[in-house]
Amino acid sequence: MLTWIKEIVNLSSKLLPTQYLFRKKLDYYIYEFHITSIIKELDKLFDISTYCSLADIHKASPFRGLIGELFRSNEFYPSLKDIAIAINISIKGYCNEKETYNGEIIDLSYSFIEKLRQRIMDDPRLSELFSQLGKDVKKICSDFNRNDIEETLKNKKEMFTYYFKSFENKNINYQITISHQAAEKTWIEWEPEDSITLDIDRANIREGFFLLGFDYSNNGKSLTYATSINGYEYFDGIDNDKKNINRAIWLK
Repeated sequence: MLTWIKEIVNLSSKLLPTQYLFRKKLDYYIYEFHITSIIKELDKLFDISTYCSLADIHKASPFRGLIGELFRSNEFYPSLKDIAIAINISIKGYCNEKETYNGEIIDLSYSFIEKLRQRIMDDPRLSELFSQLGKDVKKICSDFNRNDIEETLKNKKEMFTYYFKSFENKNINYQITISHQAAEKTWIEWEPEDSITLDIDRANIREGFFLLGFDYSNNGKSLTYATSINGYEYFDGIDNDKKNINRAIWLK
């Protein structure tokens, strides 16, 4: 087995500096040689909105978070619905419903999953990595219910709930409440019905949880800022002081 793959597979969730460099090497290879290439190819074929293109979607944290989680040692395999919702949230399609083409997003998501699965099978490095992570490429499934996805994408509450519930860990007894826009509005009014509460592991929050346009609190106490460090997101910094605020991805 390739040495750098072996090192990456053995990483724990708490990365040492040298291990972090291996993880960065893996991320670079996955994104630059595969994800970016697939996105550029599909960008020529799909028109997902009138106000943005697909070209930079791989840089958006909701999308990156799904892909990054796929290449970790766990049981997570993003579905076509996961991908479609992550794309909609990445481009803030829920704020521009008339100018966002959800049918195109669904078709794009299908093509993306098909191409990604094929690349994993065709690339010896990715195939080996997947094997060492204990993952089965056949579980990357493009089967879907179009009507179900279309209805979810049209309903803010359902879409936000589906998306954020993918971060939930019911083994943890620590609750975060996410306040979001109401159905007919593009701002937050902090009404109880326009919120989602879930249990979350503070030490293992994948990219894409803390997003501009949402508000976050714990037991009624508002969170003030969140950072992204070593591929994970943390609220109020890792050690609850302001020294990491220059890395902030979300501010109250």
